[in-house]
Amino acid sequence: MGIASFWLISDGPDSASFLTAAEKTCIQQRKMRDQGETLNGQQFHWKDVKATFTDWKVYGLYAKYRVFAIVYSSPPLVSSLAQSVNLEWA
Repeated sequence: MGIASFWLISDGPDSASFLTAAEKTCIQQRKMRDQGETLNGQQFHWKDVKATFTDWKVYGLYAKYRVFAIVYSSPPLVSSLAQSVNLEWA
């Protein structure tokens, strides 16, 4: 059943053969409205790049995940290094 759904379920309203053209248009408009997308919002703007790199929350999240990576990867790394040089406390 799961394998058959790969061919039976459509990817979106454009490829759904069971929808009429009016229904496809209605679904696409609803999707655009719900997601808040406009034609201008789908285009690339350098001001969006600048806003991303000047937002302090981006750097806060980066620091948070770097600390988590160090905290959670250090103990196994130190333990394996200690075992490789045959330290007694490991």
